[in-house]
Amino acid sequence: EVAASLLAADALAETVELLKEGCQEARRDKQSLTAQALAAQLAGQALAAQLAERTKLVESLQAASDAATRDRDQTVARAGALAAEQKEYADAQEALLSAIKRDLDELRATVDALKGELELTQQARDAAVGQAARHTSHLSFPFYEKMAS
Repeated sequence: EVAASLLAADALAETVELLKEGCQEARRDKQSLTAQALAAQLAGQALAAQLAERTKLVESLQAASDAATRDRDQTVARAGALAAEQKEYADAQEALLSAIKRDLDELRATVDALKGELELTQQARDAAVGQAARHTSHLSFPFYEKMAS
């Protein structure tokens, strides 16, 4: 019975020793897991910081893109307005040229008519001078003849 108790005590001592070793191993595993958890936490914080930076970058790029889109839209609107103004100007210019051509045509017709009237007037004058010369060829006007010479 004593021998059995001694054997049980030795087995118990061996079990205690194994338990101590197991506890030490568990402590080392716990420390290793704690270190790994801390490293993972630090890596997570670093990733969160990178994500925040990239989010800011994406937001600034989106703002720049929105501004560029607004500028493009304004430029397109201005180009459209300018094209409409240029068309109005071209139409007004063409209308003015047409009016000037009509006025020139009317002036040419008026000049031609005046030339015709002048020619008729000169012919009438020449005929009247000739007729007056025939009627007054026998008359003498010494005063006027003296002034003419």
